[in-house]
Amino acid sequence: MFVTAANPVGEIANGSTFIHYEFSVGSMTTVENYTGTHVEGQVVNAGDWMCIDPSKEHASVKVKGVVRTLNDASLYFSWTGHAFMDDDSPEALQHAAGQRMPFGKLTTLNSFKAGDPSLKDLSSACFVGIGRYILRNGQIGVELGIARVVPV
Repeated sequence: MFVTAANPVGEIANGSTFIHYEFSVGSMTTVENYTGTHVEGQVVNAGDWMCIDPSKEHASVKVKGVVRTLNDASLYFSWTGHAFMDDDSPEALQHAAGQRMPFGKLTTLNSFKAGDPSLKDLSSACFVGIGRYILRNGQIGVELGIARVVPV
């Protein structure tokens, strides 16, 4: 997903910097060999409510959005997580061309909700993610690999 607008709110009561990012460009794709429900679609709209702590070393992320699948089904997604902020952070990426931070600087707990029968099993599963921020053609984006947690 790529940021299409940034709305800095500013410093909040606990000293954190609050920024709202809007996303309306991007896709969600299931890896080929996955045996569960496959999702192929485009991000319709999404937002990230990010709070960067006063030390500027950590940030909490809260993302919510909707994907429209190739079958015209809507899939709601959300994640909360933690980002390690450093020279590879979204703010730093704004000033560097073609940069990518390493995977693992962003960790998430993900959930999905769907009314379409082909996607409903996603609503009752637990998912975790690992990701990174990227800069492509001047746009900040996020790449996230999501895995389903299964009981052993």
